[in-house]
Amino acid sequence: MFIIGILLLIYGYLCRLLSIYFFWDSKYFGWLAIISALLLLLIDVRTARIRQRQNIFFVRFFVAILVIILALEVSAVLWVKTTSPYRQVSELIERDKVLATQLGDIRGLGLIPGIGLIDIIKFPSTESLAFVVTVRGEKAYKEMEITIARTTLTDWSVVSTNIRW
Repeated sequence: MFIIGILLLIYGYLCRLLSIYFFWDSKYFGWLAIISALLLLLIDVRTARIRQRQNIFFVRFFVAILVIILALEVSAVLWVKTTSPYRQVSELIERDKVLATQLGDIRGLGLIPGIGLIDIIKFPSTESLAFVVTVRGEKAYKEMEITIARTTLTDWSVVSTNIRW
C-alpha cells in the first residue's frame, strides 16, 4: 500500500506538471494510502511486540496520532464542503468568464478540498482559513487557493481566490 501511495503521489504531481487531465485527485489519495500504510505497519509492529512481551506504549501513541490526523483531515474536508463560502466559491467559479476562457466549460470542482494540517489544528482560534480546490474544465484543470475569513462566530465569507497551477 505504501508503494501505491508513492505512485499516486508521483502521478498527482506529474499530472500538474505535464498537464495530464485525468485523476488529479490522486495526490490526495496517495497521501491517504501512505498514512494508511504507516498505520498498518504500526499495527503489525504492535502485534509483534505483544508476542515478544515488549512495551507497546510508543506504538499505541503513534497509532493514536495517525488516527487523530486522519479524523481531523476527514472532518475538515466534510466541514469545508458543507460551508456557505464553498458553495459561494463554486457558484463564482461557474460564472467566472476568465476561468471559462482558460479551462473551457467548467464541469465542477474536485472531490477533495486540500486543507493543511496546521490550519486544521489552529482553526478554532483563527480568523481565516485557506484551502485548495481543483477546478475541472473542459480543456484543462487548475488548482485554486481559496481564503475565507470569519465574519461572526459561525459565519465565513470568501476573501480571495488565487489560481495555483
